[in-house]
Parts: sequence; C-alpha cells; structure tokens
Amino acid sequence: MARDGVFFELFGKVNALRRTPVFAILLQAVIAIIMVITASFNKLLLYIGFTLSLCAMLTVVGMMLLRIKKPNLKRSYKTFGYPVTPLLFISGNLWIIYFCIKSRPITSLFGLGTIGLGVLFYTYFKKKNRIARKDDAGRF
Repeated sequence: MARDGVFFELFGKVNALRRTPVFAILLQAVIAIIMVITASFNKLLLYIGFTLSLCAMLTVVGMMLLRIKKPNLKRSYKTFGYPVTPLLFISGNLWIIYFCIKSRPITSLFGLGTIGLGVLFYTYFKKKNRIARKDDAGRF
C-alpha cells in the first residue's frame, strides 16, 4: 500500500540486502504483540475470524460483481462450479459473521472499527495523492 501511495512512505521502503519491507514487518509485529497482550485467545480468535470472513466475503462478492459488470474481460482463472461455489463461500462466511456478532457483539464492533479505520486511512491517502498529482500537473 505504501508503494502505491496509500500509506506512509516509510512502510514502503525495502531493505536492499534482504529485499524485505522491514518497517512494514515491524509495524505488523507491534500491532500483533499489542493484540496478543491485550486480548484473550477467544476474543482474538473471534476478532480475526470476523474480520477475515468479512473481508474474504466482500472480495468474492466484488469478483462476482466484476464478472457481471465486465463479462468480456479476459480471465486467466475460472472458478469451478461458478456461481454455486462462490455463493456457498459467501453463505458460509455470512454464517461466521452472524455467529460472531451474536456471540460477541463488542469484539465484532472492534473488528468493524479496525476495517473502518483501514478505510479511513485508505481514503485519506488516496485523496492526498490526488491533490499532490493535481499540484504536480500545474507546475512547469
């Protein structure tokens, strides 16, 4: 994301010797450590399950919408059993999301908050880049 301009530049830097994004890995490690220290295993498992299920489901929904909106687009892979297979996947994830919300609503809210925070960061950096490109286009 940093290399695409939608996160802080620092996290897009890659170590020349090892070719790894050191600062991005450190940020992820710090976030993971904080999560492990501040939450119980059960809450952490539900939080991760909720956020992963929601994001995975939205990705599959997006791919299905792309197939509908752009049917002539060349695709290198076709899903076995389409559209039944992705619909089963979406149904399974909806059940997981429902279970998480019903059994641990506060944990699910934290998951929604995390995703919302990610959307806010993305929107902020996207807008910032758009403004920067306009400024660069106006210069000689």
